[in-house]
Amino acid sequence: MKNKILLLFFGVTIVMNVFSQTYNISGSVISGEDKEPIIGASVWIKGEKRGTVSDSNGRFSIEVGKNQTLVFSYLGYDNVEQRITGPMNDLKIVLNPTNIVLDEVVAVGYGTMKKRDLTGSVVSISGDDLRKLPAASVDKALQGLSPGVTAISNSGQPGSDMVIRIRGIGTTNDSSPLFVVDGVQVNNINFLSPGDIKSVEILKDASACAIYGARGANGVIIVSTKQGDKSGKMKLNAEVYYGVQNRAKKLSLMNSEQLSKFWGYTGNSSEEFNKWVYDNFAGSKSYIPSGIDFSSYDTDWQDVVFEGNAPIQNYNISANGGSDKLSYLLSANYFDQKGIIMESFYKRFTFRVNSSAKVNDWLTLGENISLMNSHNRNAPNNNDNYSLLNSAIRLAPWDPVRFPNGNVSASTIANYANPLSMVEFIHPKNNWDRLVGDAYVEIKPIKNLVYKADFGFDLSYGQNREFKDQYNVAPFDKMDNNFVTSSFERYQTWSIEQTLTFNKNWDKHNFSLMAGQSVSEYAYYSLGGSRTSIANPREENWYISMGTGEYTVGDGVGRSRLASFLGRLNYSYADRYLLTVNFRADGSSKFAKDQLWGYFPSFSLGWRASEEEFFAPLRSVFDSFKLRVGWGQIGNENISSNNYFAKVQTGSQFVSYVLGDDQHMAYGATMVSLPTEFLKWETTEQTNVGLDVSFLNNRLYGNIDYYVRDTKDMLLNVVLPEHIGMLFSSPDNVGKVRNSGLELLVNWKNRISKDVDYSLSANLSTVKNRFVEMGTSSPIYSEGFKGENLVVSKEGSPLYSFYGYTFDGIFQNQQEVDEYVKRDENGTPLRDENGDLEYIIPGVQPGDVRYVDKNHDGQITDLDKSILGSSFPTLTYGFNASLGYKGFDVSLFFQGVSGNKIYNCNRVFLEGGEGAKVTNLGTDMLHAFTLEHPSATIPRAYGRASNYWASDRFLEDGSYLRLKNAQIGYSLPRNVLSNAKIESCRFYVSGSNLLTFTNYSGYDPEASFSGVDRGNYPQAITFLFGVQLGL
Repeated sequence: MKNKILLLFFGVTIVMNVFSQTYNISGSVISGEDKEPIIGASVWIKGEKRGTVSDSNGRFSIEVGKNQTLVFSYLGYDNVEQRITGPMNDLKIVLNPTNIVLDEVVAVGYGTMKKRDLTGSVVSISGDDLRKLPAASVDKALQGLSPGVTAISNSGQPGSDMVIRIRGIGTTNDSSPLFVVDGVQVNNINFLSPGDIKSVEILKDASACAIYGARGANGVIIVSTKQGDKSGKMKLNAEVYYGVQNRAKKLSLMNSEQLSKFWGYTGNSSEEFNKWVYDNFAGSKSYIPSGIDFSSYDTDWQDVVFEGNAPIQNYNISANGGSDKLSYLLSANYFDQKGIIMESFYKRFTFRVNSSAKVNDWLTLGENISLMNSHNRNAPNNNDNYSLLNSAIRLAPWDPVRFPNGNVSASTIANYANPLSMVEFIHPKNNWDRLVGDAYVEIKPIKNLVYKADFGFDLSYGQNREFKDQYNVAPFDKMDNNFVTSSFERYQTWSIEQTLTFNKNWDKHNFSLMAGQSVSEYAYYSLGGSRTSIANPREENWYISMGTGEYTVGDGVGRSRLASFLGRLNYSYADRYLLTVNFRADGSSKFAKDQLWGYFPSFSLGWRASEEEFFAPLRSVFDSFKLRVGWGQIGNENISSNNYFAKVQTGSQFVSYVLGDDQHMAYGATMVSLPTEFLKWETTEQTNVGLDVSFLNNRLYGNIDYYVRDTKDMLLNVVLPEHIGMLFSSPDNVGKVRNSGLELLVNWKNRISKDVDYSLSANLSTVKNRFVEMGTSSPIYSEGFKGENLVVSKEGSPLYSFYGYTFDGIFQNQQEVDEYVKRDENGTPLRDENGDLEYIIPGVQPGDVRYVDKNHDGQITDLDKSILGSSFPTLTYGFNASLGYKGFDVSLFFQGVSGNKIYNCNRVFLEGGEGAKVTNLGTDMLHAFTLEHPSATIPRAYGRASNYWASDRFLEDGSYLRLKNAQIGYSLPRNVLSNAKIESCRFYVSGSNLLTFTNYSGYDPEASFSGVDRGNYPQAITFLFGVQLGL
């Protein structure tokens, strides 16, 4: 019995040793490109958390169990797996550089594709590139990174959105692109932190966008967020940065001495100066105290308004991990930015979670959820009469910020509010909550067939409250009663999408067929009100219900639905000939029943010529050579709902009636526009031709595209004949807009040695925009300023063109004035009944502005106005340079535009356009025209009002080249970090908007999308320090 027990014990021990046998595996990791050792390559056991890194000689050593698998990885190289079946003392692992050009997988609508198989125009941007800029949202980081994408900052205000246009402006209605975040279609992406982004794909041509049908006419931006790592171990990542922001520029304004002398002051003492101010300005204003020593002030109001070293900070932490069966990611981000203009700020907290669970071989479940909370305060800006910057450039430099008694001061010269009253007496509170996400199920019922159902949602709730104190600084700067406004907005979007995808490869044929169905609904509701006279105006009483005075209340509601059927075929033969066909049918509740449905087809072809036998002699130069051509039609449903209904006006204006014995006025109702049940979709038709090439082992690669994009059946308001009796015009599909252009993208990446690598990239794009047809609709005017419209959209010109008179210099003497007269057909000057010359502009004198009489009718009228240019750039470009050396990295990013104009309203103010002695002036006015010192560019001070008419005199070149970002970083060596169980650690310093090369004289050439600068919030120069940590 004893012998049997011993035999059993030894047998079990042998079996345990066999099954628990481990080996010490050692070897080296080298680069397949230059055969040099790779330092810091990760080596880990698949499915476990144990691992190591290669040393300075590329050597490694690790304990591994029998039949386990080692995974070798390094940034920029393909992973290699090695199954361990026995001892290995000198294992040699070769890692080859990732073929970025050919093997990169990009997101397309309702799926992914390898870049090599694309036949449409798609640009991919990595999350690492986006994170280099200290931006609150992803859209700000897109500027200059992709050809064909024009991203214009509408304001430097913290938290403000970018205006993004893809391949020009396609319509006078909404031209914004569609955003798709992890499959969920949204209108903006300000709820995302750049640190959560894996990649961004921009679909530009119709063949790529048609799968989104009615919402893809203006391009599609697909955002893929980071997902859980399936390597088997949990990873923690954190990033923190802190920085300061400052203004980039200050306008040159007159100081107290310059302005007073310009206005005729000749004294030398404080007493004389104070008397001059009181006699000419302050003395007639009862709200300005007596006895103020104005001579002791020389206020720089720009310094008052701008904040120095405004802080910006960001904190991001994430945890992710999993296995082939289950992966997960959780992240949290806090962003806090104070503005460079007083009291402005933006704060945002975001939380994201996603997971994917492979229940079995045929069922996968998952979700992506984002939660965002933000609150902000905006600075009043870009307004003619109520703007912090406009007040700052208008107020007199001898005005104190506060009177000696501590009260906010009133202006001695201008009827403009003190900037302090715009912030001290107003107490806003703006809060937004947003929940965006989706839940999906994937089923593989049979081989090669995948069914996916996805439920997406976007829920947003905004609450805004503002309390204004009762105050009285001046008659033009006061509130007679305190005042509270409160409102909330709620919108929700939900969608259900189902797709069925079949993939099949046999012999030389590869194809993928996808069919799908989608339904979605958008619902909106808002409610708001206001009231005056809160008796006890403490903060806890800032509610409408606490008021006792006049009140207003109103609400708004909206809803639209969209039903869709979609399909796509991808086919390739012999890895050479590529075909993509898309089709989508959309039914929208925004149209009448007979026009509900729109049908949007597209196709694209690709020919990988580099795979042909005749191309063999060129393969020493070309790694790949692919031609692409595509055509398609896409719809645009970004219009108002119920446009086709007749409009009825009620009330007393225009529609009241005289009734009764006392002949009183009674409310009435009447139809003021006709029903238009024939309204149909705006359709964008686009043709694209492209070429993708790579050279020198894929170190040099790029693409070039040419496109023609026509928007047909554009909705415009048509002028109706007067005999119809309608007060308003009615919409009709009568417009056509054409955009065409060229796009170029070039990249160069190279590793000189194991210690040195670098990359260069450049992109540029051109766009030509023209309003081809507008039917019987009238020109569309906008951007009113001083009684004139500065911008017009009219047939034959680009959309949103500047419109005005042509500046023809300044009259230098009376002779030039006398030559600017009306003439008969023989060219003889005409005289009036008194024998005086009839001037083209009556009353002009030497030093006034001369305009071109375009139609030669002897007078300057609106008929002499013409198209002067456009705010939209005809050329956009950007280029990057990066260098890595032994853990150090340096990157530079330049971005620029050309061909656009800016109307500088600030110059109108600073050159005396408001009238005599009512605003401060720019120092350029020290060189204004006088008879003793004529000027060819600046007219005489306080001359004719015609000197300030809308003209190209105030229209400036908006082109610029900007060093958008410069960054220097250092990553600690992995062999140093491994002892501390740290995966990676990088420190960096960064600067944004460091240099700007421009001829624009205003604060910032990125003035606004409209191109009209009324004192807009400028971009800041930013310096920051950051740390990135991986565990």
